[in-house]
Amino acid sequence: MDNFDIWDFFLWVAIIGVIGGALLATIWPFVKSLIDDPRKLLKSLYGIVFVGVVFLVSYITAGNEVTANYINYNVTTPGLSKMVGAALSTAIIMASIAVIGIIISEVNKATKS
Repeated sequence: MDNFDIWDFFLWVAIIGVIGGALLATIWPFVKSLIDDPRKLLKSLYGIVFVGVVFLVSYITAGNEVTANYINYNVTTPGLSKMVGAALSTAIIMASIAVIGIIISEVNKATKS
């Protein structure tokens, strides 16, 4: 049984290593950009602030009702219901903005050529 305990330990070390590597691979470009040219990072900050504002508006306007259907999906508190509603609204708004941006980009490319 002791052999299984050591394998469980190494499994968790591997899982933490993979998650840490993924986080480092994701975060490192931002850190390198901050070191190289801090002004470039300002554009990323604008995007993060924009998503935060969209989420805040979605959270303020989201309802907090809990129906029987919500309970089936383990949404049992009004706060959780409001958070799920805000996340869904934010996702829909951001997807809509992305689709509109793609359409505008394609129309601009078509008219220039």
